[in-house]
Formats: sequence, structure tokens, C-alpha cells
Amino acid sequence: MLYSRLHQIAFAHYPKTAGSSIARWFQRAFPDARWIDKRHPHLEVRKALGRLSAGHSLPPLERLRYAMRPSQWLPTVHVDCKLPQTLRIFGVVRSPLELIVSLYEFWRRNQSHRHSRNDPFIRAAGQGSFSTFLNECLLSKRLKRYESFFDVGGVAWPRTRLIHFDHLESGLRQVLDGFGIDVAIDIPRVNCADKDAGRQAHYEALAQPFLADIQRHFRWYYQSLDSFAGGRQRISLDRRVA
Repeated sequence: MLYSRLHQIAFAHYPKTAGSSIARWFQRAFPDARWIDKRHPHLEVRKALGRLSAGHSLPPLERLRYAMRPSQWLPTVHVDCKLPQTLRIFGVVRSPLELIVSLYEFWRRNQSHRHSRNDPFIRAAGQGSFSTFLNECLLSKRLKRYESFFDVGGVAWPRTRLIHFDHLESGLRQVLDGFGIDVAIDIPRVNCADKDAGRQAHYEALAQPFLADIQRHFRWYYQSLDSFAGGRQRISLDRRVA
């Protein structure tokens, strides 16, 4: 999570949802921006707020685990027990199949990455078919459910706004206006692949046997489509699954 203490705003970065592009914009728009943990930019909201509050924002059992295992919860530069009650958070959600395709192609391009040698999830992208990788995504539970990642119902949920990937800039403008923050929005293209209808259709065909599993895993996303800033997305596969 990337946050600005001065502006009381944070960006929760779910993987493969334009996070690198948004992070660059965020750091320009909010010069005091800091990562809660640079080594783990995709830290879930609950854990990130736990770090900022030294465990005080966590439920009792998780707070006890925090206290018992401090080596896994290194202190941040700014620890403020009250911050989780005031911080406004935004994040981006994306069509699950588009997200998985993007993740698959990313790890196929980056097999020289140091994590790829020992991680079966990453190796599945480099050495297996898309169907094999998709199956690994669902079985391994490496893809966090959106509601879990953004801590739906958690301490910061009343001040959390989610934007749909298909309407990124208009959704971000809507969120910032709601927060009362007037900054320019100029999101650069980082790690972005051009859309190819033929390629997408190919992946959709390969994903057909997994549609029911995708629906179950991302049920909250499909049930919440109309609530994301920027408007309802228009991916045909999602219309069949929803």
C-alpha cells in the first residue's frame, strides 16, 4: 500500500490492475507518499493498516499474532494508531479473466525473475499452458478474493472506494472528487499491453471449462459490478458468468 499521511489517502495495489502506473501518478500527485513496505507492494488492506497502527487496528486474534510474531511485521516510518480510522483508501478491480491473462503473460515474460525458480505458481506460467496456469490460480488460492484483499466490512471499508479498470481515469476523478481532493490526473502507461481482440477471444475459449470456478472465486466482484466507480464494465465473458 502506498499512502500520503498529509492528504490522508492511500492506494491499495491489487496485482495486475494498473498498479505500477497509478503508483507513479500517486507519487507525483502526493510528494510525501510512502510505501508501507517496499518489498511487498501488494500488501492487503488489513495487514497494511495493522502495520500503520502497530497492530491496534487488527481484530483481537490477529492483534495477538502481531504481538507474538514481530519479525513479520517490521515497523513503518510513520506509526500512528489513529491513522486507520482516518485514512481514505482507493483501489482498482478488473475482470478476473483479464487479470489472470495479464498475470500469465507477465510471468511468461519474466521467467528470469529470482522468484520464478522456486515458486510453482510462477513456474506454471513459464512452463505450462494457460489452462494449467488458470487451474493453478484457482487451486492454489494465490489470487486473493477482492473482498478479502480490500477488507470488505473492515475498519477502513466505509472510507474505501473501488474503481473499475475499464474506466480508470474517470473512476479516479469520481473518487477524488468524493474525497475532496483536487489534483490533476495523468496516469502514465507502465507494463501495459495493447488490447488484442483475437488474443482475448483465444483465452476466453481456453477458459470455458473454468468459468464456474472463476464465478465462485470472484462471486463478490460479479455481485458488486454496479458499485465500482467509473461505471459497469463491458467484458462479454463477465456477462455470461455473472
